Amino acid sequence: MPDQPDTTPARTGRISNGHDALDHLLTAPLPTEGQAQADWIRSARRALDLTQVEFAEQIGVSKGLVERWEGCATRVKKPYLFLVISFLRDEARKQAEEAERKAERMAGLAEGGER
Repeated sequence: MPDQPDTTPARTGRISNGHDALDHLLTAPLPTEGQAQADWIRSARRALDLTQVEFAEQIGVSKGLVERWEGCATRVKKPYLFLVISFLRDEARKQAEEAERKAERMAGLAEGGER
């Protein structure tokens, strides 16, 4: 049987076969109401492999607010959605840069091994 790509999310939220959980969140339509917002916020937090406390600290809100968002008790207002999107974009950019540096190091090692 041919090797299947590993689709297990890594700690960074990336999937090893190149699909990126953050890209999916950033390209999907923004949720506007209730459960869709709760699911989107929860998915964003989990894609980054953060606890509610860590996520709240990163975007500058209280843990209680994140709990209310994820529990559908409070609607996520647009300024907070844009704040989370900005944070996700920054994290996606950092992951892409890290992957590029890793690829360059691997290429350098391959060149060094051929000599």
